[in-house]
Amino acid sequence: MPRKVAIGAAHNTMNNALPTDILKFFAKYKESFNHLDGVAVASLYRVPSVIVDDANYTIWDTYEKIENNMVALCEIYKQHKFQQTDFQINQFILQNENFAVVDMRWTIKHTDSSPPNVFNTTYNIQKIDGEWKVNLVSAYSEKRLKKID
Repeated sequence: MPRKVAIGAAHNTMNNALPTDILKFFAKYKESFNHLDGVAVASLYRVPSVIVDDANYTIWDTYEKIENNMVALCEIYKQHKFQQTDFQINQFILQNENFAVVDMRWTIKHTDSSPPNVFNTTYNIQKIDGEWKVNLVSAYSEKRLKKID
């Protein structure tokens, strides 16, 4: 079983221990977005995977669909003056050593005077061949950014 770390104020408001490997997984996820590297973000998803929001239920049944989505999302973030993102873990359930559900609050800062985007997302993740991968994303409070033509 992975070593657990206490979640501090920088990453959580609850007094539980999040396994170190899951925290590292989401740190990698965050850094991939901070580099606007959609290919790196896509590599953290399993095939197939699903994303749901208030308008859509999308099944990504090929890696190419995941990669295309993440590359396009990074381009939209770039158009909206993305500077960096960070997260706080709201809640998590370690279902067993290979399955977990993590709810987090994301904050995206911009290079201009725009207020930060703050939203919550829940991830269902699974350890496959020793690596965590995203199975399902519930984007339940993110304000959708539009592509700027």
